[in-house]
Amino acid sequence: MLDSYLPDPQIIAAFRTRQRRLVLMGVAWLAYGMAVLWSGWVPNSQLRAWLVGGFAPLAILVVLNWRCPKCRAGLGKSWAPFACPKCHTPFRDPI
Repeated sequence: MLDSYLPDPQIIAAFRTRQRRLVLMGVAWLAYGMAVLWSGWVPNSQLRAWLVGGFAPLAILVVLNWRCPKCRAGLGKSWAPFACPKCHTPFRDPI
């Protein structure tokens, strides 16, 4: 009976991969933003366009990435949800 409440190791691994991917995307955007701001090769009049242009693809990738590995439902704004809000698949071991 307890086995039905234990998370699947493959689901946990897929969820952690998605978390790592999310961190890497954030770091990549920060590096891009710093390069645009401090490199000097982008004119001041175009800074906003360059920053928004770099953020738009990142936002799309985050929306596509931050989903439940089992049912593909969005996981919301939480960085470490305990379970999927739609299918209730757990992503961590119960405490």
